[in-house]
Amino acid sequence: MQQRFAVVADPHVHDIRGDYRLGRIGADRLPARLELRTLADSARSTRLFNESGHAFRAALDDIAARGIRHVIVVGDYSDDGQEASVTAALALMRSYGERFGMRFYATVGNHDVYGDTGRSLDRRFLLANGNHFTVSGSKSDDGERTIFNPAMRCRSYAQGLPSALGFFRDGHELHWETPFGPSDALADRQYTVASPDGRRHRRFIDASYLVEPSPGVWLLSIDGNVFVPRNGDGFRRPEDAFDDSTDAGYNALVRHRPYLIDWIADIVRRADEQGKRLVAFTHYPAVDPFDDTHGDEERLLGRTVFVRRTPLAATAAVLAQTGLRLHFSGHLHIDNVTTEDGLTNVAVPSTAGYPGGYRILTLHADGAELETVRLASHPLDPAILSAYRTEADQTDIDAGGLLEAADYEAFIHAHLRGVIRHRFFATEWPEALQREIGRLTLADLIRQADSVATLPSEALAPLEHLPAMYLVEATYVARHNGAWRYEISPAERGLLESLLPAGRGEGPGLAATILRNFRRHFDKPDFRRIAFSRDWTPVCEDGRHFRRKIA
Repeated sequence: MQQRFAVVADPHVHDIRGDYRLGRIGADRLPARLELRTLADSARSTRLFNESGHAFRAALDDIAARGIRHVIVVGDYSDDGQEASVTAALALMRSYGERFGMRFYATVGNHDVYGDTGRSLDRRFLLANGNHFTVSGSKSDDGERTIFNPAMRCRSYAQGLPSALGFFRDGHELHWETPFGPSDALADRQYTVASPDGRRHRRFIDASYLVEPSPGVWLLSIDGNVFVPRNGDGFRRPEDAFDDSTDAGYNALVRHRPYLIDWIADIVRRADEQGKRLVAFTHYPAVDPFDDTHGDEERLLGRTVFVRRTPLAATAAVLAQTGLRLHFSGHLHIDNVTTEDGLTNVAVPSTAGYPGGYRILTLHADGAELETVRLASHPLDPAILSAYRTEADQTDIDAGGLLEAADYEAFIHAHLRGVIRHRFFATEWPEALQREIGRLTLADLIRQADSVATLPSEALAPLEHLPAMYLVEATYVARHNGAWRYEISPAERGLLESLLPAGRGEGPGLAATILRNFRRHFDKPDFRRIAFSRDWTPVCEDGRHFRRKIA
């Protein structure tokens, strides 16, 4: 008998019909009476705010239509852990549970709960005239420009860990436990982390759990958040007293929470003994999801956000040694599949950004299948687009192709390209490299690359008028969507495939590095459908196996 599970990542639900402003500004002064985050903030963010609830709902509608009743959410179900966002996300999931019998199993992301103190937040909201106001969890009222709302904070674990979503017993599960035993009381689910100098120790709640939702299947939800106390004292805000794991992920977990590694290994052993199918998920990736490009990127650009968030090979090895074989992650808003030492990590894309979608895992007697589902054609809200246009008219914001998008797929693709240009490229690339990219064409890059392959002049001709920035953007897009090669037009695919031979060079220069990393992100098996053997060995639809390093 088949069992199906939907896996959704990073919905980041923002409640556009909430009351973040505490009624202090009349609803008639808001665009379409909606509490919308500004286009300026959306354009610089790796996630979309105002479209998030609609996109999550579209995913759940599709899941319901397929008759799937078990839904895994790999963290960041809320925009930023604020009361209104968490309440909206939970209410949405509860409504699908009531209407369709869905049961949700989640892990917490770095945006859902925050240490034992919470975290202050300031967020900008649109007025109907294109201006904005700020709602703050820490700053005092300043007329209508800033509104103080104490609920505008990312919640702490004790305040914000939902009573639903699998974090506590609900009486329907066949088995449930935590790393500390059968109790679901928060007082019984705590661990200690020391500061680097060993002088400060803090206790934190661990939200991990193992649940058997249906006969023979174990879902392992691993709380990957790690909060490390900083040396010293006298911090201005409570949340400044420790480093969180937004960048560190599993790299910090294996160091500071080794009891989880022992627990995972014990679960794997028991699952094998009892014949259970074990599926693990965490907010953070367990295996390098960036196609072994972090070394090149660090040498070229320094410790970018992608470098900082890459699990080290040693970290993946520790997790693989537990015997774990299948692991789902979110956090990075990318769609990719990578394998290391028998451990397959499925990076699930956010519903609130490009490429937009979720995964379906089907378990059957002989193995399993994994399918990608895209949220491509659902419509955009005209009231939100109208508000964006009003804001754009009042400012000099570069909206790119956002305001001309015909559907969600075009919108999220345009959004990512804007983030690439105005965030990743503009802030992480040294100015000298930005200038060099600005003056080069694709043909120039290929001529400069230290490659074993040389393209004939007739192949270079169509590249003479394409800027090098085209390849920079293509590299980031392929990084976010590892299946991009199979989803673009034949003409664009042919053009990009013509660049692959030039990416075989091993030189350290700018051109060789860009071409090499583009090839690693782009030239991959088609993982939109994967077949797993009973021991979780993955094979792509085209028959190719996964490997971490692209030769």
